[in-house]
Amino acid sequence: MKFFTHILRGCVRGFALFLGLFSAANIFVSHAGTGTGGEDIWWISMTSLPSWVITIISILAALLLIGFALKPRMGRIRMALTLAVSAVYVFFAAQNTSSYYQGLHQGLFRSTSRVAVPFSLFVLIMFVIIALFVLLMRKRASRLGEGALMALMFLLSFALFPLMQMYTFGTTDYTRQADALVVLGAAAKTDGTPSPALKTRLDHAVQLYEAGLAPKIIMSGGIETNGVNEPVAMRNYVVARGVPASAVMLDPGGSDTDHTVVDTVPLFRQLGAQTILVDSHFYHLPRIKMAYRAQRVNVLTTPSPTIPGDRSPIATIREIPAFWYYWLRSGVRSVR
Repeated sequence: MKFFTHILRGCVRGFALFLGLFSAANIFVSHAGTGTGGEDIWWISMTSLPSWVITIISILAALLLIGFALKPRMGRIRMALTLAVSAVYVFFAAQNTSSYYQGLHQGLFRSTSRVAVPFSLFVLIMFVIIALFVLLMRKRASRLGEGALMALMFLLSFALFPLMQMYTFGTTDYTRQADALVVLGAAAKTDGTPSPALKTRLDHAVQLYEAGLAPKIIMSGGIETNGVNEPVAMRNYVVARGVPASAVMLDPGGSDTDHTVVDTVPLFRQLGAQTILVDSHFYHLPRIKMAYRAQRVNVLTTPSPTIPGDRSPIATIREIPAFWYYWLRSGVRSVR
């Protein structure tokens, strides 16, 4: 039993080290970049507090979590501080979780997953576990192998963190009445017909248009290596399904997510659009949200359905490094 407990502590220490370093890096990204104090969808929202208080809490969290990970044996003062910071995060994580389920119940958004779970619930559970280990094992030294497990869990966290974002935020549908809908492109075939992935995004866009939720659809994509103009192919597909051509705008420069964001923001201003929906697959949505947030535009994401046999698992794995790349670049972004 004691051996199992040490194994579990090694894993908890590894994730605590990741959270501590992430918290430290997040201070720089949110203050040196385009974010504002207390506004960070990838961590826990504490917007009810002044930004300077949030900064202090973040600094303490970073130092204490790293300290717990590297040196779990601690004195009374460090133990008290670690428990206090953990309690703060438990409180706000519980508040965020409660707000999520209230919004879900009120119909402000919906979940496309079988079990609706917010990311804040994972954070809540993790800080409760950290607090328990601080209380119960603060005087116990590490055992052989615990450090190796800590290192392994630390590395795994770089995959687990964005995956949890994709399967919590990415599967949450924030669809509501909007001024415009952006559809991000995917591959189009040589004959101009959409690939299965692109087809699901376009079918989803048609459904939203027919429901009267967005009067304008912006098709964003690039030119395929086979010469097919992606936005034109996208427009032709939805027009053939009853969407008026006058309701469709094209962004031919959207060769990737960054350029889609940069190209569409002026179109929002041109349309006078205040509420914008963005349509893509669940694994893509966290990165899209970050890219628009870096331009100080708050968009609402709506996940396209996945279909049996699609490439979602492969695309999800590919999104892991892309997630971190976009997150790091959210400090200083220059696309053109």
